Amino acid sequence: MRKLFLTAVLTVTAAAAVCAQDFKTGYFLDNYTYSYRVNPGAPVDGEPYVFFSLGIGNILADAHSNLSLGSFLNSSQTAFLFDSSVSTEEALAGFDRQNALLLNANVNLLTFGRQTESNRFSVELNLRSDSSLKFPYEFIYSSKSALVGFAEDVWIPDYTFSGVNLSANAYTEVALGYTQKIGDLVTVGGRIKGLVGLAGARLVDLASDVALEKLGQPDEYIKGSITGRVDVASPAGFQVGTFSNGTDLLYDMYDVDYVHLLTNVLGGHKSIAGWGAGLDLGATFEPVEGLSLSASLLDLGFITWNRTIGGDFSFNTSYFATGSENNDEIGTRLFAVEVDETAHYTTSLDVTAHVGAKYRMPFYDRLSVGVLGTFRKYLTEVRAGVDVTPADFISLAGSLGFSNYGTDFGLALNFKLPILNFFVGTDALVFPTSRQALFGTRFNTLLNAGLVITI
Repeated sequence: MRKLFLTAVLTVTAAAAVCAQDFKTGYFLDNYTYSYRVNPGAPVDGEPYVFFSLGIGNILADAHSNLSLGSFLNSSQTAFLFDSSVSTEEALAGFDRQNALLLNANVNLLTFGRQTESNRFSVELNLRSDSSLKFPYEFIYSSKSALVGFAEDVWIPDYTFSGVNLSANAYTEVALGYTQKIGDLVTVGGRIKGLVGLAGARLVDLASDVALEKLGQPDEYIKGSITGRVDVASPAGFQVGTFSNGTDLLYDMYDVDYVHLLTNVLGGHKSIAGWGAGLDLGATFEPVEGLSLSASLLDLGFITWNRTIGGDFSFNTSYFATGSENNDEIGTRLFAVEVDETAHYTTSLDVTAHVGAKYRMPFYDRLSVGVLGTFRKYLTEVRAGVDVTPADFISLAGSLGFSNYGTDFGLALNFKLPILNFFVGTDALVFPTSRQALFGTRFNTLLNAGLVITI
């Protein structure tokens, strides 16, 4: 029973630490080379030029969560929430009814493009990672209560939860983009993406129905199961033995250890872990001079993964809570993963929708203001922004975002030199003025930087 809960907790916690990626403050920033990432139909402005980058064109990382570092520590930030010195009430204080952690990264390996007076063409090679974790309050409550039960022999009636979902995917992306100005009012664009999966894993609907049963005084008997589904796609093929229990084909997980995995990974067949395709679409409408209205849909697509291991699993247990001299586990204790013999599974990309408006001031055309709405799985945000370009070579933008994860202030700076375009920015500046503020700040940030050669 102890291993049951420890395994569940550590697996989810560790996987969450793995790192739709778009720099939203960049929507307001003038002279931003990668404006087509937020909206492939971004206006085609300025003089014609060719742009190129290798390795450092655009590096982006972002995180969104309703949790903070302090959520996993006691009130004095001196002990982890599962430590025996932390009470159940204190451990649960930092969690909501539903909790989420989203982690993404995008490293641009190569960019080449050309912009004319009426269109823009671009090619990108990117390395991307998308991870997400969602779990209910009951998951932390059940896990903490079980550990207290083992330590103090104090048990609650049931340890039930459901809806724990975890995914982590890494893949390369080749994106071909084109933007076309139509007349004086409309600009449309799109990007077609080819995707090659590097590795993928998901845990779907982890649930527990473990409960305490009275067998008479003084014995209390814990039994139930933890169930869910797991899928793994690895570029290194490795084999796990199977056996039949008479009705189902199961993986022989008890024969899997670090030596087994290392031997299989190093000596196994190497191949891609998956393949897929994606599509970005966008448009901008300028009904009057100075005003632009825009909308975009990003990452419409999928990845089909080559399943290495996958299937429904269950972890059944029986345990005497009290009344036994040594509290040994008895009865059936079985961890079973059914073999899903289909060769593939498919996951969708994190689709993002943007709706925005910008207005360039008639009294000073180097100043503009705007608003951008972002809608994505687990994320809804409205962001207001302002940009000032005091000289042709420098632009500065600021933004204020309101989302279901809190309020954030973003800042961006762009230098446009004769042959170089350098930009750096964030969608969420962090100002920890004290230790308490540092541990109380939610995991909400986005960092973006890059250097592009322009000719």
